[in-house]
Amino acid sequence: MSEYKLTTELLKLSQSQKWNEAKLEWELADVEEVEEPETCLCGHFPILEVCMIENARTQQNARVGNSCVKKFNNKSDKIFRSVASVKKKPEKSVNSETLEFARQKGWVTTKDYEFYIDILRRRSLSEKQLAWKKSVNNKILCRIKRN
Repeated sequence: MSEYKLTTELLKLSQSQKWNEAKLEWELADVEEVEEPETCLCGHFPILEVCMIENARTQQNARVGNSCVKKFNNKSDKIFRSVASVKKKPEKSVNSETLEFARQKGWVTTKDYEFYIDILRRRSLSEKQLAWKKSVNNKILCRIKRN
């Protein structure tokens, strides 16, 4: 039932009226961890990991849960897992999907991005490198966690 409700709501906002075509119109626009639980378009409550999707053809936006967004083959699950890992241990690295998404959205500078790519797989960092890495991690965490 809930999947039917999701497809019905998104078809209203899509150019195509065939689900297999319409779902290709949608792209991940933003991700957010919310303090107050929300309800997904499918009707599921509560959702705390919210994904904003945008229709490339109609410019319509929708807020859906992290489970429903998987129907669009998006990378939100990897982003949320990476962020959760960095929250527990700030010295950990975000994954490449999270870093690329942050770059595309302008959350991190080009200089931050290039630095992070350079040190992404390194095991040992200087104090200065670790501080910069934590700073970049914090930029991403602050952007995803909105109050």
